[in-house]
Amino acid sequence: MQFSKDGKQFAAGGITNVSNAFAGVGNPALCMVDWESGKETMAHLAKSGVNGKVFGLALHPEGHLIGGVGGGGGGYVYFWKAGEKNEFHFFNIGNAVRDLTLHPDGIQLATAHHDKQLRLLAMRPKT
Repeated sequence: MQFSKDGKQFAAGGITNVSNAFAGVGNPALCMVDWESGKETMAHLAKSGVNGKVFGLALHPEGHLIGGVGGGGGGYVYFWKAGEKNEFHFFNIGNAVRDLTLHPDGIQLATAHHDKQLRLLAMRPKT
């Protein structure tokens, strides 16, 4: 989970449409919650059909959300725009992600994995 910088919202990662929680068989989800009311304001879902759970997440300074996914479908990094239900981008990172954090520069990510490895990533625009 992570709070927004202003403390008015927090994000929580998880899983939906679960058929086997132990094996991570379900679809990744990331929810935004209004701190004052305790009500969900947005459920960000994965339209891609990958099986897994959002184990780690980051709120990017530019307003989008990043989720590290792990489960029966392997490991992925997902990107959602604030206010939009489905991801705008995702990529396979190999082994199941168990945590994710964003570097203060807003470009680099660190992911911890089920295979006991730490992976460092740099986000760059496609050219």
